[in-house]
Amino acid sequence: MSIEEFFSIPSGTNVFNNGADQCVALANLYEAGALQYPLPSGIQSAFQWWTEFSAKPPLVEFFIQVSENPKRGDIFVGRYGPYQAENGHIGVVERDWDGSTFGTMETGYWSEGKSYVKRLNRTMDYVLGFLRPKVNIFPTDEEEQNMIVIARTNAEGNMYVYNLGTDVVTHIPDDYRLGVLRKSGMHQWDFAQEAEFKSFREWYKDTFSNRSSSMSGIDTAAFSKAIAKAVNDEIAKRMSS
Repeated sequence: MSIEEFFSIPSGTNVFNNGADQCVALANLYEAGALQYPLPSGIQSAFQWWTEFSAKPPLVEFFIQVSENPKRGDIFVGRYGPYQAENGHIGVVERDWDGSTFGTMETGYWSEGKSYVKRLNRTMDYVLGFLRPKVNIFPTDEEEQNMIVIARTNAEGNMYVYNLGTDVVTHIPDDYRLGVLRKSGMHQWDFAQEAEFKSFREWYKDTFSNRSSSMSGIDTAAFSKAIAKAVNDEIAKRMSS
């Protein structure tokens, strides 16, 4: 399932995932199906996605905790008030915060013995916080234009990406990764060896460590493409040697 396919799930759909169709089923489908991230283990209640965040490696590796200004693609966690007190509630942000509400996709609303997907507008009341993917899955055109990424393949065949602009390495869904590569002018370069990947990373950091201070007053798109060309040339040289 792609990210766009997930957000196209119709309201009224019954989502059954990992043996349940309660609210967490939708969060599980989003994380494991759309984002392709591993699910946290040992969680019994929805609110624990927030309260036990630091004890769950899959959450720490792929998400950050955010307390305000939710944006599309965040996972939101709530408790009390309109949300269940005992287990809390979890869903996915579909519409950015507009100053008073944000839009959500949720499940756990029951009809004729089945839980169904519902879209709601939520305020910040009783929201514990938001889990935001470290990779910006809905960047603007300008952000995509200036985002240059290099992929690494691990022994299990999972694809990881090094974001040259932020120095972050993370797993990323194929559909998004290829879109960024296309817009940034990069080719798809996959390092199978960890040592070579680290070697390239150090080369890049040494070569372009002062790039951000050089951005003032120049064509940033042209500058980004110039870096992309230099990176492409360097990787092509390494791959052919």
